[in-house]
Amino acid sequence: MKNSKKSVIITRMKEKKRKIVCIVGATASGKTALGVEIAKRFNGEIVSADSRQVFCRLDIGTGKEGKFAQGTDNLEFKINNLKININSKLKIENLKRQRRFIEGVPQWLIDICLPEQDFSMFDWLELAKVVLDDIWSRGRTPIVVGGTGLYVQALIEGFTITNNVKPKTQNKYSREELNSYDLGKLKSIANDLAASSNKLEAVDINNPRRLIRFIEREQEGEQPTKVIPDFEYLLIGKDLPREELYQKIDKRVDEWFKEGFYEEVEGLLESGVSLEWLDKIGLEYRILANYITNKELNIKDKDHKYCCNGSKEKQSHNMKEFEEMKQEMKWKIHQYARRQLIWWRRFDVEWVKGKDEAYNLCANAGSSPLSVVKVVR
Repeated sequence: MKNSKKSVIITRMKEKKRKIVCIVGATASGKTALGVEIAKRFNGEIVSADSRQVFCRLDIGTGKEGKFAQGTDNLEFKINNLKININSKLKIENLKRQRRFIEGVPQWLIDICLPEQDFSMFDWLELAKVVLDDIWSRGRTPIVVGGTGLYVQALIEGFTITNNVKPKTQNKYSREELNSYDLGKLKSIANDLAASSNKLEAVDINNPRRLIRFIEREQEGEQPTKVIPDFEYLLIGKDLPREELYQKIDKRVDEWFKEGFYEEVEGLLESGVSLEWLDKIGLEYRILANYITNKELNIKDKDHKYCCNGSKEKQSHNMKEFEEMKQEMKWKIHQYARRQLIWWRRFDVEWVKGKDEAYNLCANAGSSPLSVVKVVR
């Protein structure tokens, strides 16, 4: 092709089938960075599959990246604006206002509801399908980056709910009652309500919020089911040696506190977000929220080093407690990362160490590879 100017050549798919690429793996392994590189190479857009990144003001501890488009006020956003009496066109316009951008690549489904608002996996699925349709309609490729394995599984396996089941009204539990129960009690109720042993497959039974939503759906007669998706998908996992992964987790936790994670959680509590909700959000938010709540007021210097008034011995003691809390957080996240990797053993994941391997997988995705965007000078 003779052309002195820079031109863009798009290699067409062999078959015009709708496709998504899913980037999965352990926390802190570099999933988002890999997703951005793939998106730039294959004309894609990021769709976040993270059950905690959907909440505004949970920023540092959820690892959000990128910046909003100019003029976006995410704190005014209400998820109800998307779900009630709004057609798909308006719904997608509202979602567009919430996008973050990394190196020009849009990220969807981040900051789409406020703390303590109800938001379930099926709410995410509903919005994800709207976003996927919009991305496909513009000839681009959705790159689903998951954090929350259950969300990715639900998308690629076609989870949905129907309302054609008779509600179960005996021993009906209110949200207030359910919130007061511990994890063991919630598991017991969920097992009693489940009509068959496999109904809880779509639920993280160690997550109180998701157990509560499962119980409420069962009580209202909402029936989870599966519908074969109308798209093809490629599962790519970001692989790291275990020790390197742990080092990245530890470094990230240290960076969180330098960036203001303590102030973020303290601000959430002071604004009225309940300790119970943060406890159910889990991991670093649970650990830090309980630390803040259970401590006497700490005095913070401008370098974000925490101490207390009084003797040097007292200051040293409180610094020691703070460091112990941080170490506990690191260990808990190590455990969480191991659980994430165990989760994905059940799936046909293509594990890669870097972007070049991922590029090759996308470019040779079965009978219909993704459209590769190449720049010819």
